Amino acid sequence: VKCFGAKMDFAHPENTVMEGISNLEDFLTHIGLHTRLSQIGIDDKEFEYCADLAIAGGTDGYIGKGIKLYKQDILEVYKLAL
Repeated sequence: VKCFGAKMDFAHPENTVMEGISNLEDFLTHIGLHTRLSQIGIDDKEFEYCADLAIAGGTDGYIGKGIKLYKQDILEVYKLAL
């Protein structure tokens, strides 16, 4: 709300989140940064390999402390970022 000008929707806070994400994406695009993996030549054929690399850096098959991300979680994030 304070950083990217999203309007606080107390009844539906998910709307505030989505507006903030959209505003962040607009800002990143404005300063010339990519916001999608496909824009830098990464496609879904590489997701398994990248997820395996991420998990290899963790312990017990996941990464993260507060929120544990398992391979399937990482693959879902990659799909959203395509």
